[in-house]
Amino acid sequence: MILAIYKFILRLYTIIYCKLKGHITVSSRSIIYPTSRISMKDKTGGVSVGSNSNIGRRTVLGHYYPTKIRLEAKDAKVIIGSNVNLNGVNISCCKFISIGNNCRIASGVVILDYNGHIVNSSDRTVGRDCPKCIIIGNNVWIGINSIILKGTSIGDNSVVGAGSIVKGQYPPNSIICGNPAKIVGVTKAN
Repeated sequence: MILAIYKFILRLYTIIYCKLKGHITVSSRSIIYPTSRISMKDKTGGVSVGSNSNIGRRTVLGHYYPTKIRLEAKDAKVIIGSNVNLNGVNISCCKFISIGNNCRIASGVVILDYNGHIVNSSDRTVGRDCPKCIIIGNNVWIGINSIILKGTSIGDNSVVGAGSIVKGQYPPNSIICGNPAKIVGVTKAN
C-alpha cells in the first residue's frame, strides 16, 4: 500500500512537472524523479518519454549523479523509449538523440550530440560546432561513466562497457569497450 501511494505521488509530480515545463511528453506509468532536471533554451524542441520508464530513479553503485536532460538549441529533440531506466545520466542535445526501448543507462554516462566548441577557432568563447544525431537502439546497456559522442549509432542488443568513449557506427549485438571504443565481442540475445 505504501509503495502504491509513493508511486502515485511520483506520477502526480511527473504530470505537474511536465505541465509546468512544457514540451515534455511522458506516457503512462513513466516517472521523472524529483532529483532530475530537464531544461530547454527554446520551446520549439521537446522531450518525449515512452511508457514505464524511470528518469533519474536512484543512485547506482554508490555514485550519485542527478539525471539532466538539456536541449541546447532550437528544435532539439530527445526521444526516450518505453521501459528505459536513466540513472544519473547527463544528456545534452542540439539536434536529435533517440534512446530505444528496454535500455539501461548507468550513472555518470554523458550523451552529447555536439562538441560544444568549434575545433579550429581563434576564440574558444564563441561559436558551436555542427551537431550530429545519436541513435541508441533497443535493449542497449551503457555502463557507468561512459561517454557517447555525436554521430554515434549503437545497434539493438548491444552493451557498452564502463568508462568507454563511444563514437561511430556499431551494429546490433555488439559488445563495445575502450577509449576509443571498439567492438570486443558479440552478445547473444535470448
